[in-house]
Amino acid sequence: MEIPGVTDDWTFKDVAAHLNGWRRPHVESFLAVLHRQPIPEPNWPIDLGPGLDEPDDKVQIINDWFYEQNHNRPLEEILAESQQQWDNLHTAVQELPDVALYDRDIFPRLGGDSLAEAITNGGLFSHFHEEHEPTLRAWLTKEQPETEEIR
Repeated sequence: MEIPGVTDDWTFKDVAAHLNGWRRPHVESFLAVLHRQPIPEPNWPIDLGPGLDEPDDKVQIINDWFYEQNHNRPLEEILAESQQQWDNLHTAVQELPDVALYDRDIFPRLGGDSLAEAITNGGLFSHFHEEHEPTLRAWLTKEQPETEEIR
């Protein structure tokens, strides 16, 4: 998971941290609604842009920021953060009232979808499946030297 080359020079860990970074504002907003708290701003510096509907050059700047923030973090932290996000998403979906799951106006970051639509139609996860999953699968199926340990 720490071998470069998954996506250019990125490791699997770097890709996981990238996905964590983009997923974090969504999951934090779901939990904020669940706990009746204000929806927080995205986790990157606001001068980089709000992010979700940014032009490609702004998205790349945010992606670069995620990389710089996470590249030297331990793999275990990145994986634990990812697992915690999934656990938090599961909790939010189970505990939010129906109105919060189906109202299209509660989570503006979902681009007009309700939380239920974003989950079932793939909006929250389509980026991973469309852009990263094929690359990761191709990397995993490459012939790896027998001496390399792949975690």
